[in-house]
Amino acid sequence: MLNSYQVETVEPVSAGGERMRNILAVSQSILSLEKHREQFELTLNQADVIMVTVDLDGVVFKHPDYDQEGRIIDESTESWTNPMITDELKILGASLQLLKTKCTEKGKRLIVALNTNREIGIAKKVFDGLPDDIAGHCLCSLEAGHVKAFLDKSGNMVAQSLPDSDAELSTLKKAVGHDFETAFSDGLFGKLAYKPFRQGMITYRNVDPEIVGWDEEAKTVSGPLLTILEKHGYPHNHHFKVVYYPFDGGLDIQFTKFSKQTGEVDLIDIATDLGLVASNDKVIQVHFGDTWSDALNGTGQTTKGIWYDVFTLAVANSQQRLLDHAKATTQSGGRWGIYEGIRLLEDMLTQT
Repeated sequence: MLNSYQVETVEPVSAGGERMRNILAVSQSILSLEKHREQFELTLNQADVIMVTVDLDGVVFKHPDYDQEGRIIDESTESWTNPMITDELKILGASLQLLKTKCTEKGKRLIVALNTNREIGIAKKVFDGLPDDIAGHCLCSLEAGHVKAFLDKSGNMVAQSLPDSDAELSTLKKAVGHDFETAFSDGLFGKLAYKPFRQGMITYRNVDPEIVGWDEEAKTVSGPLLTILEKHGYPHNHHFKVVYYPFDGGLDIQFTKFSKQTGEVDLIDIATDLGLVASNDKVIQVHFGDTWSDALNGTGQTTKGIWYDVFTLAVANSQQRLLDHAKATTQSGGRWGIYEGIRLLEDMLTQT
C-alpha cells in the first residue's frame, strides 16, 4: 500500500548525520520501554535463523520518492524517481552487514527478504542496490503473497505466480483478466489508466474512480466495474476480492487464498528449498511494516515442518492500528526506522 507514505514528514539532509549518530542511544531507549522485550529477546537468541523481512511502500520508500502518478521508477530512464534511494540502499545494506556479523558471532544465520505488495522488477532493483553478501539469495513474497521469488546464484530472479499454479484460481484469473483487458483496451478505465507488470494479482493504476464506484467503508464496488465482476460471481465468490486505492487509482483483484501472512510462511519454505534453513532450525522473522497488512505476529510450523515465530516491528509513520499491535516500534519513520530496528536486533543479540 502507498497511502501510509503521505503522513511522513521530510527531514532536512543535514539532520541525517545527527540522526544516525543517535540511533544506538535511541534503540536502547526503545528497547528498555518495550513491553514485549523479554519475549522478543528470548526468541531472537534461541533462533538458529534470523529472517529480516521488509515492506517497501512507506518503509523503504516514502513520499518524496514517488512521482505524481505514484510511480517509484522513472520508466524513461529505468532509474529511481528519487536518486537518493541508490545511496540509501547502500547504507541499509551496510547496516544489514553489521547485523549479519553479529549473527555470525552468535552462531546464527541472517536472511534478508521482502514481503511487499510491489512487483518483481522493483524487488530486483532493491536487491541490486544491496551488497553482494546481503543480496545473495535474497527472497521475496510479492503482491500480498501472490508471488514468491528469489535470486539464484547468477543473480537472476526466479519467480512463481501462486494463483497460476492453482487450477481453479488460474481459470478464474484468466476469465476476470480477459474482461479487464477488454475494458482497459476500450478506455473504460480512463485515459490515464495503465497496467503495471504483475504476475499474481490483476492490477491497474490510475483507474477512474467513477468506473469503480468504491465504497471505502464496505470495501465494495458499484457502477461499470460491478457489471463486469458480477459475471464472475462478485460479491459472493469468496475466491477473490477487490481492493481500490483512491489516492493513486490503484485497482487490484486479489485472491483470498494468499496474503502477506501466507507469504511470510512461504519465505521460510523457499529458504528451506535453497538450503538456507535446515529441517531442525528454529526461525524468527522480524517484519518491518507500516500498515495493518503488516501485522504478522504469530508462531507456527510451515508446510515443510519448520517452526517459526514472527514479530512485527512498526516504523514510526505506521497506521495507529499497527503501532498498537506491533511487538516493537521505532521512533523514526521510513528508512530511519529500519536502521533503528536493526540496532534493536543487534542490542538484543548483545545481551547476555
